Amino acid sequence: MKPTCIVSCPIDTFSGYGARSRDFVRSLIELKGEEWDIKILPQKWGETPFNFLSKNDPLRKLFIPKVEANQQPDIWIMITIPSEFQRFGRFNIGVTAGIETTVYPAEFIEGSNRMDLNLVSSEHSKQVALASQFEKIDSNTNQKVGVLKVEKPVEVLFEGLDLNTYFKSSSKFLPLKNIPEQFCFLFTGHWLPGDFGEDRKNVATLIKTFLETFKGLGKKKPALILKTNMVNYSLLDKEEVLKRINHIIKSLDGNLPNIYLLHG
Repeated sequence: MKPTCIVSCPIDTFSGYGARSRDFVRSLIELKGEEWDIKILPQKWGETPFNFLSKNDPLRKLFIPKVEANQQPDIWIMITIPSEFQRFGRFNIGVTAGIETTVYPAEFIEGSNRMDLNLVSSEHSKQVALASQFEKIDSNTNQKVGVLKVEKPVEVLFEGLDLNTYFKSSSKFLPLKNIPEQFCFLFTGHWLPGDFGEDRKNVATLIKTFLETFKGLGKKKPALILKTNMVNYSLLDKEEVLKRINHIIKSLDGNLPNIYLLHG
């Protein structure tokens, strides 16, 4: 009998973790599809919309609506942030991007320790996970009773690219061919909720810093390409992103560099 493998992930969402899930599951099927009985438990990802996969996508045939308590799989894989990791299988794997900063939160450490193996996206994430520690303090005696640290294996899962999708091409085929600047910075990511400087990826501060740094350079100014959206890919969402960009631009004086929006 084939070992059972259930992957819990936001595979059908328009999100970065959704893209990661699709890459991971397709690779898993290619590597182990003949040996393992692989099923997918679709999850949501914040407020991002569903139905990224086409109706005829073969991955949909692997979807299951839920997992019963008595259906413990041999291999349980969760693709999400570590604080959401839960043990459910005989062997449990957590797949995560990890973190962009220099300290793992305590709840990330606790989640990592619930798994038998943790796979992160970079050497940076691995080293942060392994280096982060917190003292455990007894609430009654106020005495140190131990150290909270990652005690389960952490490995880097290389993220490559599909050369059938990303390839060298003549500039006449690129949608950005009309941008006159010789050099552009690129930002890709969600513009998440929060006032100025409070959105998690700090897009607002990125824009202001870019404008202040390169204003007044004449023809030598670089451009900033923002590939972003807030909640979905609607026209209203696009207008809100443009409104936020223009609000930052109007707060500054001088000969400012250009910003180009790729919405969605």
